[in-house]
Amino acid sequence: MLSVLISLAALGLTGPALIALSFLASSIWEREAKATTFAALQSAAMLILVLVFFLLLRGGFFETAVGAIILIAGIAVGAVAEFILLRRSGANPRALEGTGGVIVGAVIANQVAGYVANLGYSATANHLSRYDCLLVPLAVDAGMGEMGRLGYLMTREFGPRQRLSAVTTDLPLIPDEPVDIGVENFCRICRKCAVCCPSRSIPEGDPEEVNGSLRWKLNEMTCFGYWGKVGTDCNVCMRVCPWSHARTFPHRMIVWMVARNRLARRLFSTMDDIFYGRRPRPKDPPAWAGFRR
Repeated sequence: MLSVLISLAALGLTGPALIALSFLASSIWEREAKATTFAALQSAAMLILVLVFFLLLRGGFFETAVGAIILIAGIAVGAVAEFILLRRSGANPRALEGTGGVIVGAVIANQVAGYVANLGYSATANHLSRYDCLLVPLAVDAGMGEMGRLGYLMTREFGPRQRLSAVTTDLPLIPDEPVDIGVENFCRICRKCAVCCPSRSIPEGDPEEVNGSLRWKLNEMTCFGYWGKVGTDCNVCMRVCPWSHARTFPHRMIVWMVARNRLARRLFSTMDDIFYGRRPRPKDPPAWAGFRR
């Protein structure tokens, strides 16, 4: 368990450090003085954190009780930061969130695949940089959640805010069953992601039969085309989705009721429009994640 935590923490530090260095290089190339200064400070801070982490690791600090507690706390803070960045404006915070989620998902998938392989079974890690299967339908069949109007997997705990990875194997397992948590009916009522989509790639109508399955079919060409125009992640649909709210006690109660009652789905969809707006405006990103030309 300790080795897994150390691996996650190491990737969680080195990933943002590499991103900071890439932003520094791009700001130097574009000759933006203020952006270069900020990126240099950000890169230096991240490299210092990485150096301190590996020095403590080499000295065996994380094998002590205090070190283990600090390590776990650091990973928890990283998970919270991903939610904070997702809700902010600007491309850079959303790119940081997306990259961090992909890195964590890849390392978990590879570690699980290695463990299963050591048991004597075939195992292949599937994640964003390499996969042999469609991860969202696989997750739906595994009972993790439902697919929403926006095309993401929607779960009770995180809504669409997760990055998927999987391990395909011939290890004998007891399969889970698909679940009904009220997502499909809620998405029929809400339509907020479709209304806010800047490229109009998310359909506003009912699900249609596509390749033998009933679902909302995204226009992947206009979606990807918009990504190409802005030069980075979009994630507007994920940000405005009512299921993306942090799971405070009131929101946990709302999810519990939405999963069980059709009237609650219509009620809380309307309340989300009242409290957060039909087209929610993003908040300004924290200073360390901002990147403006």
